[in-house]
Amino acid sequence: MLAALPWPSSQQFSTNVYGRVPLSMIRQANLIVPRVYLSDYYTACNPQEISRLGITHVISILDLLPDIPSSVPGENRLHIPIADRPDVDILVHLERTTQFMREALEADEENKVLGSAAVPQ
Repeated sequence: MLAALPWPSSQQFSTNVYGRVPLSMIRQANLIVPRVYLSDYYTACNPQEISRLGITHVISILDLLPDIPSSVPGENRLHIPIADRPDVDILVHLERTTQFMREALEADEENKVLGSAAVPQ
């Protein structure tokens, strides 16, 4: 018989458009392809995590301006101010974000891009 695992306390969950999700699954950067990560707002604003991953460029796609760590220079940031709602057409920004990402990755083999989207509620 399997032992029951303890559930995290209610403070360790976020409720968003996807339902109730453990913060441990949200507050992290996920490697999508080599040198490209996707994360939530809080991870993108975390200086230790940005440094640990070696992030050089950040694309933020959310309605508020994130507090990106100073280790990422202003010219290495792209902010697309749109609401995180199902009726918002994010595809109109695809060309701009793809160009930013491509230029970052082609400029230096050491560059790494982080895309940041939803803010857990």
